[in-house]
Amino acid sequence: MTRDDDIIELGPEQDAAPAEAEPTYGPYDATNPPPLDFEAWAATSAALLERDGAAPQGLLQSRQLEPKLWDACNQFWSLELARQMGTNNFGLATRYGMLCRDELTGRAAELPATKAEPPQERSIESTKQTAFVTALKVEDPLPFKDSEDGSSE
Repeated sequence: MTRDDDIIELGPEQDAAPAEAEPTYGPYDATNPPPLDFEAWAATSAALLERDGAAPQGLLQSRQLEPKLWDACNQFWSLELARQMGTNNFGLATRYGMLCRDELTGRAAELPATKAEPPQERSIESTKQTAFVTALKVEDPLPFKDSEDGSSE
């Protein structure tokens, strides 16, 4: 038989299952490469160019990338690009540049065409003033003069 004194109540923190540890990412190196290969990183990085607000977060979610994972992969590949360029190897940098160019060019093509503003008409008076100022010849306000002994005054 147990007595009431022998019953121990568990608090809520003791009832709950142990919390899963938050995953850590990186640091990555040649022996521990990131889960994103260069092409996947470069395509994602190019897609993130010049995006602000909620767009970057939404883009990472659409590619099923956690922000911390992205940050670790981004750090690895950015450093790898710098390392390779430091050894005069521009293969990856050239490829990355081409992907960025294609991304930005594609976005520009998707923008709706805007009408160019017609040039503002200038008054005749304004045109005359511009012509007058252009025709002025500004002389040196302090011309250099040699004295008789060859020194300047």
